Amino acid sequence: MIASNSSIEAKVRIFLTDTLEQDQIEDLARRSGFVQKRSKITGVIFAFLLLIETRQIKPASLNELSAKLGMHGILVSKQGLDNRFNDAAAVFMQQLTDRVLAAKLDRKDVLDLSVKFRRIMIKDSTVFQLPESCALKFPGSGGGASTAGIKIQYEYDLKAMGTVFLQAQPAIASDNTNYLKDIRPMDLCLEDLGYITQQHLEEVIQGQAYFLCRLKYGSRLFIQKDDHDFPVDIDRIVRKMKNGQMMQLSVYLGKNKIPVRVIFERVPNEVAAEKRRKLKTDKQNKRKGLTLGRLAFCDVNAYITNAGEDLLPKTLIRSIYSLRWQVEIIFKTWKSTFNLDKVTPMKLSRFECLNYGTLLKIVICTKLFDYYKTILWNRSRIEVSEIKAMRFLQIMINQVILIMLSATPKKINPLLEQGLSTLACKCVKECRKGRKTPIEILRQLSLA
Repeated sequence: MIASNSSIEAKVRIFLTDTLEQDQIEDLARRSGFVQKRSKITGVIFAFLLLIETRQIKPASLNELSAKLGMHGILVSKQGLDNRFNDAAAVFMQQLTDRVLAAKLDRKDVLDLSVKFRRIMIKDSTVFQLPESCALKFPGSGGGASTAGIKIQYEYDLKAMGTVFLQAQPAIASDNTNYLKDIRPMDLCLEDLGYITQQHLEEVIQGQAYFLCRLKYGSRLFIQKDDHDFPVDIDRIVRKMKNGQMMQLSVYLGKNKIPVRVIFERVPNEVAAEKRRKLKTDKQNKRKGLTLGRLAFCDVNAYITNAGEDLLPKTLIRSIYSLRWQVEIIFKTWKSTFNLDKVTPMKLSRFECLNYGTLLKIVICTKLFDYYKTILWNRSRIEVSEIKAMRFLQIMINQVILIMLSATPKKINPLLEQGLSTLACKCVKECRKGRKTPIEILRQLSLA
């Protein structure tokens, strides 16, 4: 059953008013220690100020923020406002972000696709540099980079269109300890090589789920015959493959002998040359040096999966794995629309407050985007652009917050009425010639 426009607006309104319910925000502010006595700057005022104040290339100064508060009748000095950016404020904003991340928008629908997997889980991280004043809590890698940096770990269910996990951590934190842990039967996990360990792959299998990832060069593959292990000569396979050729083998991976299907696909010469160019310019490789075998490995795309041909046909492996790059588009919106990576020198607690304020807005906009995208696809087969939609939704959220501050909640209704139609008319994903959109790729999988 397709939801009516009034039902959609009602669910969005309830989600926004419940998520940003002022009494609950004030209670959280008190429990976090941010509010201890009566103050001009309440938890609600502080949170809403940071929600509206999306980071810019040149963020608003303390004077400008004080002036914005003054427009709402809250007179506070520059120094008084600076004092409110403290450790308790950072804890409050983090807890508020976690609370909204866990909140559910009343929806039972997923994309109308007959995909056999229960969820299609994507995990990745984005890193950006910070001022040196943040190095104590968020150390960076140093060297040619800043001594301070932050990494945002992000998990996303592509099928249900929903954020599952988001966490800020130091830039030096290793990805291979942050792999997907909430694994459920019939999940398909698409992860970057940085997250892949043999232990993780075994956990996916034990969870009755599936993985699809790239094969790391140098990985040991074996074929078993007559109770003996025979190593697979990957270099020899690569040398003998012709342009456009695909090959798959049932093998065992690594010392734990994990049963996998390995798929090799010979790429065009120009693609291989570009892969080699990137490999040679990588800073880590410059320090290590590259073998002839590693350079030859650029001639193929190589993937491993524990899913059979019936679930993941070899002809669709590359396009299905390409869905992982959807998270890169998401990160692009964080930086281009919300300016997440635009940080000027400031004290640590103020940065943390601004960072969680930005992440809070991102979470709210993402939940709305996921809901609207699903509705528009199921109803009209319209696929919405992440970049276009998030620009519109952040403007809409700013207006919603201003309405809430003015204590006239009924004015939200006409604003939400325009949401679905604006996304349908102005935010449609443009299809590049010769390229399929993510939903078209998923439809291929459902028809296989």
